[in-house]
Amino acid sequence: MPPMTRAHLFALATLAASSSLAACQEPTADDDTAPPVDDDSAPDDDTAPPIPYPGFIEGRIVDEAGAPLEGAVVEHAGGTLSAVSDAQGAYRLEIPEAELGKEPLVAAGLVGYRNGYATDLPYDAPWDVVLGAIPAQDNPDYHFQPGGDSASPTTAYCGHCHTDFADAWQTSAHRRSAGNPWTFDLYNGAAGGIGDSASCEAAGGTWDEGSVPGEDGTAERCYLGAGLLPEANPGECGPGEALPCDHPSAAPSVFGSCGDCHAPAQEGVAPGHLDFNRARGIAFSDGVGCDLCHKVASVQANTRPGLDGALELRRPSKPSPSPASEYAPLMFGSHVDVLNPYMGASYQPAFAGSEFCSGCHEYAQPPLLPGGVVDAARWPEGLPVHETFTEWSESPSAGFGQVCQDCHMPAIDAPTTAGDFFSANDPGISVGWPRPFGEVRSHGFAGPLHDWGDLEPEAGPLADLAVSLAVSAEKDGDTVRVEVRAANYGAGHAVPTGEPLRRLVLLVSARDASGQALPAVGGYTVPDFGSSWAEGVVGADGVALDGDRLTLPGVDGAAAGGLEARFVRSDGAFDDYPAPARYGALGLPPDERGMPVFEPVATARIMGWDGETLILTEAPAGVAAGDRVFLGAPAGVFEAVGDEAEAAPYAGLPGYAFAKVLVDAAGDRDVPHYRAVEVASDNRLPPGVTASTPHVFTAPGDGGEVTVEAVLLYRPAPWGLAAERGWDLRDHAMARATVTVE
Repeated sequence: MPPMTRAHLFALATLAASSSLAACQEPTADDDTAPPVDDDSAPDDDTAPPIPYPGFIEGRIVDEAGAPLEGAVVEHAGGTLSAVSDAQGAYRLEIPEAELGKEPLVAAGLVGYRNGYATDLPYDAPWDVVLGAIPAQDNPDYHFQPGGDSASPTTAYCGHCHTDFADAWQTSAHRRSAGNPWTFDLYNGAAGGIGDSASCEAAGGTWDEGSVPGEDGTAERCYLGAGLLPEANPGECGPGEALPCDHPSAAPSVFGSCGDCHAPAQEGVAPGHLDFNRARGIAFSDGVGCDLCHKVASVQANTRPGLDGALELRRPSKPSPSPASEYAPLMFGSHVDVLNPYMGASYQPAFAGSEFCSGCHEYAQPPLLPGGVVDAARWPEGLPVHETFTEWSESPSAGFGQVCQDCHMPAIDAPTTAGDFFSANDPGISVGWPRPFGEVRSHGFAGPLHDWGDLEPEAGPLADLAVSLAVSAEKDGDTVRVEVRAANYGAGHAVPTGEPLRRLVLLVSARDASGQALPAVGGYTVPDFGSSWAEGVVGADGVALDGDRLTLPGVDGAAAGGLEARFVRSDGAFDDYPAPARYGALGLPPDERGMPVFEPVATARIMGWDGETLILTEAPAGVAAGDRVFLGAPAGVFEAVGDEAEAAPYAGLPGYAFAKVLVDAAGDRDVPHYRAVEVASDNRLPPGVTASTPHVFTAPGDGGEVTVEAVLLYRPAPWGLAAERGWDLRDHAMARATVTVE
């Protein structure tokens, strides 16, 4: 079918409001077309009688057989007041003077039905509205419409009319969800950042032939590290088998739910357990696109993610009476007064609430790998992986009536309509009605580090608004005692939320008046999930310290020059941190919440390698058997909020970290969620909560001033995982605080 230009759309919209379209469309009870329009229903500016003041309209909402429909929402199109039909389908709609005009139009909508309207009737007559039922079945043969952008030439693209929405969506992670190279690597056990066979083999990987993401061809790449498909399909594909699991000829049978959220717009297949590698066309290029989202007929929170259970698609199935499309349009949305037949709108209020987002951002999983067992007594619904909806529902934001869309789909700062090429001063069925502030929202779906680009150049990433830092310090004898407070009053969920690989790393430092760093002698340090180049326990498994020589078995120290050896000690104390969501609901005591406190003992720079041991710049003082050692990079320098730098391993530095730490069946920590069977700890910062951490530094001998700085970094993935796969991992300074004491 030919695409439509704006001129074609205007002609269709004009036809939709005329008797000619109604004459050729007489829907039946199962017809998938626009609601019926009376032959004389076209509003007429010259003849429409004025409504007396104050005004009201009464009538009934019925189905196509004339049966009453209860619970339908009834509005004066473009207005602010609404009514709800009763058991007899009856309604009474008040229309205040400010909303009266020469073209009164009553719109109605009900979940499961197409929007309908009535207009240009005598005011003492019943204004009945007929709603046609939407089809009961989905149509996997439907071809999704591309999102496009403001330069899209025809209505074959959503962006041809919805230019602002489409341009913002183009900047979103939703659009890139199917093409995310990190997701591809974790799904297939690949290392996309390693680009040649020699480097791959040197890293311990295998150079082999696999699929080209989004295409039918093949290409060579590095297969290195764990992956869902090779681990979930042993004996079928992957290491040691004939083909990598992403090869077009491979036939894995277990896919998890990755494709059901990351590449849901796959055509010709039934939703549920979609293979992420099979995304082609719009399913790959658009990821989570406009047409896909607006084909969601219902949402069921706290079930399996995306199209694997939480989201029910209803794609149109009846032939279209128009040459513009193969099937009669069907779009779901949050308004009852979207009446343009080209949209085929059906009312679904979930679009305006957090429940809609829960479809992919709330996920409790069963064991995905052979041999995995999740503790059913502890996690009866499955292991909680994504909990953003639960976190929000228990937050102050939910109590205040704030929803996900308030932050992640900010209101467009002007009364406007969803379409952008008609004037909002000429409202009607074809172009919609001007909306008050807050009802038309950006479709950029801002994430933690969302780049608004040219759309909103002044808008910073949401991460910078989520958490505030405060630091206080006082001299205590020959030490400076510091308290850092991190407060989550900017997010309606835990921080970080969503993907468990995300974490926050808090770095705390103290310097004297000359800028010389003061050594830390007490307080909290960055835990192991702040990442290290290597680690061990002194006196165990061959780890030994002899003066300025450090032995770490299995470590090639030739590449360790410039790193630090940081020794930390636990005295058996555990952090009594505030835990979010389901982990917090367990009510575990501190010693069962997996966060032992490690205090600093000593730090020394690595200056060389003799082939067996690391040579330190000096012999670390006070180190004892049982102390833990981390090899890592010195702390980076972040001058301001928003600064970014290459991520580095910071475990053992003065500071802290916030993350949900998952473990697999072998007891390995900080694993991707598809491998996980348990939550080792979850100290992410809950909404409306302040966490406090203590730190102690040696005071300068001259008694001069001391400047203490705290910086909180957002890190999208563990440093070790990114280093293994060759990813470009950046730390983002999302909050910063300093204080100076004499």
